Order: sequence, then C-alpha cells, then structure tokens
Amino acid sequence: MNRMQKLFKKMNLDYDDYEIVKQLAEDFREWCMWNKAIEDIEVIQSQKFNTIVVIHELFTDYTKVTDGWEFISDVKYFLKEYASNSQEDLNYMLEFWEEKIKRYE
Repeated sequence: MNRMQKLFKKMNLDYDDYEIVKQLAEDFREWCMWNKAIEDIEVIQSQKFNTIVVIHELFTDYTKVTDGWEFISDVKYFLKEYASNSQEDLNYMLEFWEEKIKRYE
C-alpha cells in the first residue's frame, strides 16, 4: 500500500459525525487557501432530517448538496487530481493531510 492509499484509509472516519465533517471542511478550506484558492463550503446539521448536509462549489460549474460521506469522496477526488500533477505536489499534499489526520489517531 502506497503512502496516498494509507492516508486515504486513515481518512475513513465517521462522516455521520457533525464535528468530523465540520473539521474536514475547515481543513479543506485551509488546504485551498494554501494553494491560492477559496472554496465555499457550508456544513449544516439538520435537526428536521437528522442528517448532515454539506453544500459546496468544489466543481466550479455548479453548487452541490451532499452528505458527509459524499463530501469526503469529493475531497479525495480533488486530492488525487492535485497529487497526480507531480511528485512534488504529491509530497506536499501528503505532508499537509497526514498532519491533519493525526488528530484522529
């Protein structure tokens, strides 16, 4: 298992937990800011529907409404795309996210 696979495995957390989803959104916004981008992400804990709702525009051409599980899939997709640019980008992404995910170990 390579380093990115290990990281993504560690990212398999409980995305029905509002605090975890909220922290992931904050970490992803920080990641984007480090890469000179700004992403709008809103995490809502719906009492009426007893679920977590994530609203984001990671795909620039539309707004997407997801749950926590689909949101982590979207985040992983973008991280894979970023990491595929170069070895330097891969290492940079791994260093940032490995540090963030340590809080859950």
